[in-house]
Amino acid sequence: MDELLKNLHSSIVAKQKQEILTKKFMTFENDQQRILFMYNVLEEFNIIPNEKCEIKNSTDSCKFRNEGNQIFTSKIIDANDYIKAWELYSKSIAFAENNSEELALAFANRSAVLVRLEKYSDALKDIEMALKLNYPEHLRGKLLIRKTECLAFLNDPQLMSVYDECLFWLDKMNLDNSRREIFENKLINAKKISMKNGSNQINSYPCVPMIVGQEEIPCATSALAVKFNDTFGRHVVTTRDIEPGEILAVEKPYSMILTTENMYTHCGHCLGIAWSSVPCEHCVFVVYCSENCKELAWQLYHDIECQVTGFLLNLDMNKLGLFSMRLAIIAVREFGNFEKLRDELVHVDSCQDERTKGFSDNGILESDKYRSIYSLVTNTEKRSSSDLFGRVLNASIILYFIAKRTLFFNQTFDGNNLTSISSNNDAMFIGGLILRHQQIIPSNMHTVSEERNLDSEDRGSAALPFYSLINHSCDPNVARSSLAEHVVLYALYPMEKDTQIFDNYGFHYAIMPKAERRLRLSRQFHFQCECIPCRESWPTYFKLPSFHILIQSNSDKMKIENALIKFNEYVKFATDGKIDDKPYILNDLIKMIKVLMTYVTLPCVEVNNVVETLKRVFDLNGNRFEVPSLKVA
Repeated sequence: MDELLKNLHSSIVAKQKQEILTKKFMTFENDQQRILFMYNVLEEFNIIPNEKCEIKNSTDSCKFRNEGNQIFTSKIIDANDYIKAWELYSKSIAFAENNSEELALAFANRSAVLVRLEKYSDALKDIEMALKLNYPEHLRGKLLIRKTECLAFLNDPQLMSVYDECLFWLDKMNLDNSRREIFENKLINAKKISMKNGSNQINSYPCVPMIVGQEEIPCATSALAVKFNDTFGRHVVTTRDIEPGEILAVEKPYSMILTTENMYTHCGHCLGIAWSSVPCEHCVFVVYCSENCKELAWQLYHDIECQVTGFLLNLDMNKLGLFSMRLAIIAVREFGNFEKLRDELVHVDSCQDERTKGFSDNGILESDKYRSIYSLVTNTEKRSSSDLFGRVLNASIILYFIAKRTLFFNQTFDGNNLTSISSNNDAMFIGGLILRHQQIIPSNMHTVSEERNLDSEDRGSAALPFYSLINHSCDPNVARSSLAEHVVLYALYPMEKDTQIFDNYGFHYAIMPKAERRLRLSRQFHFQCECIPCRESWPTYFKLPSFHILIQSNSDKMKIENALIKFNEYVKFATDGKIDDKPYILNDLIKMIKVLMTYVTLPCVEVNNVVETLKRVFDLNGNRFEVPSLKVA
């Protein structure tokens, strides 16, 4: 997209039209007008995007499978090497043509990696897929032996019947005596394996806590309420005293989108780790954890995205752009047609109550309804002309490929005749919505994360209407934890009734100086941060004072020291990720925060340390990308 924007800018400068076009551009009052303007400009300067897209083919499928083989058969250092091979095999599966031998081989090869990773159930799924496809007969015996190993580790009663089937196929493999002996020994060993010697598999889908939601905000407890004033806009406050660690809300996103880096490792719909992924049958840009997710995605949005995403990725369209398209597709599907969606948005725009704008007609903030997304802030009036111009171009190009490559508008358009698109009311309406999403997303979307080793990694982004109403602080009093298809909100500090809750937008006082925080918050979110750490110029982490300095009373110091006596031990457990059998850690950390907040004033390094450890424990109870520590042969 940068190259396309550069070419357009050069054409405008060459004809000395930048001033007149900028003035005209800044007069428009709505997004649909901006999209129409862009189409007129693109047509005037004959700017048409390149149309390149990767497709399924045996050459690339074989290439990725061979790259996986090179890793798998080389000297493996640790399980992360197996992860690299696994991802390459998944990519090979995505690129393989339907019902091809390459597809069968890729499934079979990936099953071998999954066995090494102790993902036996997933390996069985891949083995079954390979056997159903065009898998070479002379290799079936080897694959069935692998199946017996998986069944043995899972203590599956099918083991003996598959064992007999293996012997049948071994006779068809034309093996010499030594090779046959190797395979027969594997079969014998499989029969000896018991459940206690088996799987270390970790459940990738953690349990979502149950809460009693309130009437106005079903995803939140009665401890929270939405307020509005001119200073803070819509914001969220407590309705009673809050304890640290208390779960305040559990919101399911309106929609989510995967980061492009996770395209072949995670499910394109639910964002879960897709160990035994199944590919889209038509494109190479998504895999799913199950047939169910694949079907749901197709019904909701992927039937359109499938025909467009590859062309946009070739233009380096980012996740923001792809998400803005998905939200528009889902919105239309929610209402069934363009006219009903138009009527809905007119109704939302007519709401005079700023606090409840986007709520349902019966006064409920429903996270699964498009109006709750549509009503989020765009900051259009605060954007520079160059910022807005780039977003308009992005939205226009997305619309171009939808119009030309799909039947979303019940017809396809001539891509060389932009007027055919710009003169279509439905196309301009959707283009305007996509542009609106381009402005909503940077200020409102939330990261869906997972714990991988010592780091918190992005899985993707989520549209969370209620959480988008929470304002920012550089020292937040709440935090979020990603759990499968939900995001949990919990308290970090004790709070009194009528306290505004603050999330952190990615810029924390302990790791970033005030000037940089304020600059970056202003650029992305268009406000000057006036939180307490900014007003009081709190120092970054390595300059934070200890409670030993902040407190004069020796008896008070003693109370804190006693409260923190096991803290270093808990830090080690949390760092190593070994908390599953230690539920007491969470409660003890909460007690430490209570004691600290009774005697110290912020900022305080010990408070920071305990709070960050609490966040780590919550995250470890959420999404995790677990790679077993294997003894490599």
